[in-house]
Amino acid sequence: TLLPYTTLFRSVVGVVFVWTGIYMAVDNYHFAQTAIPALGTVTKVTSFVGQRTSSSNNGRTVQETDYNATINFQTNDGQNIDFSPIPSSAYRYVGEKFDVLYNPTNPNDARIKTTVGGFALFSVFPIIGVVAIIIGLLVLISPILNRRKSKWLHQYGTTITVPILRVEKEITKRGDIYGFRIVSQWQNPQDQKIYTFENNTLDYDPTSYAEGKQISILIDPKNPKRYEMDLSTLPQEA
Repeated sequence: TLLPYTTLFRSVVGVVFVWTGIYMAVDNYHFAQTAIPALGTVTKVTSFVGQRTSSSNNGRTVQETDYNATINFQTNDGQNIDFSPIPSSAYRYVGEKFDVLYNPTNPNDARIKTTVGGFALFSVFPIIGVVAIIIGLLVLISPILNRRKSKWLHQYGTTITVPILRVEKEITKRGDIYGFRIVSQWQNPQDQKIYTFENNTLDYDPTSYAEGKQISILIDPKNPKRYEMDLSTLPQEA
């Protein structure tokens, strides 16, 4: 029952990310059109340790040091301005030079030049947004397509009975078990090819009920890769 709400949430998040990326790109484009260049110098650096999820460390949370720099520059009319860009994991040091751009009507609105109009930075938000929308739609559409396939197979499919080959564990990168799959195989007498069948993930371990047993599978006679495994003989989880 939570599926429609989860899908809606993902889609809303996706739209928010898309519009955020578009807004940032447009804002920085207009800023760059009127901004005045200057040479900035790092006058102060502070560091702090934050936590991030590392894709190179099996998704584990790792500590990472970020640096917050204060950059000073002089405007065309001689004002000394200090500003702090977004903290970065890139090391900063006092005396480091940066090309900066500043708003002539509000010099405190300043940015490092390399972060203005950069495609990679502002394309991240729309890309994440589009991915979230696509995932949300796939989650919504997938049950509908599965129901249509099931209905078709029950009307036009062929039932075969095959031995259960094994029960496989679904394991996360951290080594945690989150589900089980029944695996069976069948050799098509027409083309002599071997087809492997798997069910959707089960929340319980069916090994004791599946060992040495056979299971019925509905297949598309013309395309055995379209199938549905009949789990009605297995106990249903309470």
